[in-house]
Amino acid sequence: MQNFYVIRKDGLQVPLHLEVADTALKRQQGLMNISQLNDRHGMYFKFDKPGHFYFWMRNTLIPLDILFLNEVGTILCIKQGIPHDDKTMIGCDQEAMSAIELYAGTVTKYNIQVGDRVVEY
Repeated sequence: MQNFYVIRKDGLQVPLHLEVADTALKRQQGLMNISQLNDRHGMYFKFDKPGHFYFWMRNTLIPLDILFLNEVGTILCIKQGIPHDDKTMIGCDQEAMSAIELYAGTVTKYNIQVGDRVVEY
């Protein structure tokens, strides 16, 4: 588990505690078969190079919000309330370098928006 902050445009910081999916196997597994997430916990997906990355919720037991980030951690796009076990491919129109999965509703609860930055601490 690693610690991150979302630094909102208004200067407020939202701490996140994220499991890092830094291998192909961890990225493939994601949050499959997880039945609950604590507040501000989730998974951080780091990719080797920027690209268009897609997620699907097969065997995911909880709904999720997904943040797509560029190489400096700026949030490029946000997909909210993705239903659990959904087979739809979820992606971002822009090339991303990383992504974060959080429990659905987290983005709204903490007013996280496109343009906010995510940094590791």
